[in-house]
Amino acid sequence: GIGYLCFDYRGHGSSSDCSFVDCTMHDWMEDAQAMLDHVLEVLKSARQEAPTKMILVGSSMGAWIALTWP
Repeated sequence: GIGYLCFDYRGHGSSSDCSFVDCTMHDWMEDAQAMLDHVLEVLKSARQEAPTKMILVGSSMGAWIALTWP
């Protein structure tokens, strides 16, 4: 009953269409926000309640983004 989301930030992984050196922390924060917004939109379209709490987990840069999340 627990869902999760896993994704590569732009400039990372084989699915990226841009180079790592062309990206900034702001870009990666936008990526994380876009993924969370997508999850909420999917839940809304499925007529499910949005979670009241989320646990953000990351490794290396992902952990830094999770720790500094607004």
